[in-house]
Amino acid sequence: MFTVEYCKTKAGFEVKPLKKTLINFDTLSRKGKILISTPHVCLLLIDSLEVIVHKHGLINFKEKVTKEQARKIGLIIYSL
Repeated sequence: MFTVEYCKTKAGFEVKPLKKTLINFDTLSRKGKILISTPHVCLLLIDSLEVIVHKHGLINFKEKVTKEQARKIGLIIYSL
């Protein structure tokens, strides 16, 4: 379904889908509070964490998160 690994800078984790995925930003409002939305990127507030969701499925985090927190957020977002 997805992988959780360190981002390129090793500053934190990122969640990547295993298959090509397009995220429907209209349905993200059911998963958390949308702070900012553009056609390609959406900033969500989920469980008090600011989560950056890219249209192509990549998920980054503004704050430092544990691997387990990143996995949990991935499950929430990819279960749309």
